[in-house]
Amino acid sequence: MLPATAHADDLWATRSLQRREIGDCSLCCDGVSRADFGAPTAAIPRRTNELTKREREVLSLLAQGLTDRGISENLWLTPKTVETHVRHILAKLDLPNGAQHNRRVLAVLTYLQENTSGLATTQR
Repeated sequence: MLPATAHADDLWATRSLQRREIGDCSLCCDGVSRADFGAPTAAIPRRTNELTKREREVLSLLAQGLTDRGISENLWLTPKTVETHVRHILAKLDLPNGAQHNRRVLAVLTYLQENTSGLATTQR
């Protein structure tokens, strides 16, 4: 669930920016074809469902561009606790590891793809 400070317009702007950045790229963030990735369905479980409520809150704030320190101040957690939550998020989402991938960006893209696809269909 998004914090009270998030607005639908912010999500639309983020989704629009994401489309512009990805553009005509036929591959998703982790090398999977966008056609294969698609919208979550009963047959394709949402990867963010594996996260705890607190991990989803941390990921939501990460998607809003907050740093670990900003997240810790917003949620009244220590920076070390936020770091632990982020590490668990990245592990649960099973994102690629290595110097070529920014796992935080991939986590945010996963979050946006899974949480804005329903928003786009309900607000049209």
